[in-house]
Amino acid sequence: MDVTALWEAADEDERRILIQELIECVTVFPDHLEVQISGAPPLNVLLDEVGLKVPETVDVGGPTGTISDWRLEGWGG
Repeated sequence: MDVTALWEAADEDERRILIQELIECVTVFPDHLEVQISGAPPLNVLLDEVGLKVPETVDVGGPTGTISDWRLEGWGG
C-alpha cells in the first residue's frame, strides 16, 4: 500500500479517519508523548517535535494520563 499516495489523495475527513484507525492511544508524560500505533511498538515523541512547549522543570514520577478524546488540528497539505 502506498501510504503517501493514499494520504495525498485523501481529503481532511478521510485523513482524520486514517489517523484514528492507526493510533490506539496517546499517553502524556511530563517531557514527552508516547504514541501507540496499531501493530507497532510505542513511539516516544518529544514535546517540541510536535510544537508543544517543553516545561522548564520535569519531576520524576510525575502524573501521566491517557488522552482519550484528542483532536488533530492544523492539517498540512
